[in-house]
Amino acid sequence: MTSRGKIMLQLALNDNILTASESIDKNIIQTMKNENSNLQMPISSTSSDYSTGKNEVRQEEYNGEDNNYDSSCDTLFGDNSSDEYVPDPEDYINSSSDNEIDNETVDAQSNNEPMEEENDILMEDNNILVSQAKSNENIVGQNEKEHILPTVHRKKKHFQPKIKVSRKRQRNVDEWKKRNATLCRQRGEAYTNYKGELKPAKNIVKGTNLCPEKCRRQCSQVFTIEDREKILSSWYKLDINAKNSFLYNSIKIIPTHRQRTGALKHKTASFQYNVTYGAKQTITCKRAFVSLYNISMKKVDLIQKAN
Repeated sequence: MTSRGKIMLQLALNDNILTASESIDKNIIQTMKNENSNLQMPISSTSSDYSTGKNEVRQEEYNGEDNNYDSSCDTLFGDNSSDEYVPDPEDYINSSSDNEIDNETVDAQSNNEPMEEENDILMEDNNILVSQAKSNENIVGQNEKEHILPTVHRKKKHFQPKIKVSRKRQRNVDEWKKRNATLCRQRGEAYTNYKGELKPAKNIVKGTNLCPEKCRRQCSQVFTIEDREKILSSWYKLDINAKNSFLYNSIKIIPTHRQRTGALKHKTASFQYNVTYGAKQTITCKRAFVSLYNISMKKVDLIQKAN
């Protein structure tokens, strides 16, 4: 190839390079404008000034006729240009920490807002309930005042008891023979049992001793006949329940102090029989105790088992 052909080829290549660089620069400028319009907050004053200044320089360079395209391409695409902005790492850290704090405060406020709304709703509901309760109390009080009537004291009517009139035979407990016999036996009076046998009244038998002469307490000499009659009459004035309680309190249990080794059956306790006459209490044997109250041995044994 001749030198002239080389020159023409070089010029054609330069024209292609210029057209390509111009189209690239236009695209870059358009993208930068779009980014600046989309940003809500500027990063910093220095970056904004730098971007505007750089855009003006680029616009002047590409609008002029005597421009050095090689140098412009180097400034645009070169990595070692002195006009390139490099952010400070400390500013980046501070800005990130500030953004985190702002985000936390925003989150806290967003979390507190629904709670405050719920509290307001609850307070309104409580106020409504309190007002309703007060209104209900007032209504109830008014109703009570309206329905209260003055008390009128009226004389009670006295009606005579109605006499039962019936064809059936009426119940008459006082005429029962068995019940009358039971009451007479409790009072110590003579009665006829269900077999038709006549039972005599309870009286002391004169000329008899309360206990044998061998008794070490000598109970027959302690109580005279008059004392025995008074004790018996006072005894039969009591009903059946009072008699049982009186006997229960008159018999006292005393534990044994000594036991025989050769005994087949050991005695666990002994009984003390007390007779109350007036304000004095006398200890007697079991036989004298039974004779004074004119009761059977079986009655005393049952009370001892109950103790």
